[in-house]
Amino acid sequence: MQTVSVTAGQSMVVNRHSAPQLAPVLAQHDFVQDGVRIRVAIDRPMVDRVRGTWRCRLAVTRGEGELEQSHVVGASSGAVLEEALNLAAATLGVSAIQLLSDARVGLVSR
Repeated sequence: MQTVSVTAGQSMVVNRHSAPQLAPVLAQHDFVQDGVRIRVAIDRPMVDRVRGTWRCRLAVTRGEGELEQSHVVGASSGAVLEEALNLAAATLGVSAIQLLSDARVGLVSR
């Protein structure tokens, strides 16, 4: 069984049978909207082998720390990434292309 927890700004996947693993941020985009600094971070998708599903975390930070988090679950890594992008775009009123246009992708430190 796996559980997801957030500790000190790092998301972790904990499997009862192994050591915790960090799920690094896959893509991060910082911008200003209506005078407020916004940071969107999408974690790398991770598989839940027990359930046969994929999940990733979407985190939106507004201003000086107002954090909104969502966990997206789907049948494939591509499906959860697409859903996370669509959710972020709908929440912020921008397109997925705008979110990715200036995003840092890969191993992103927060």
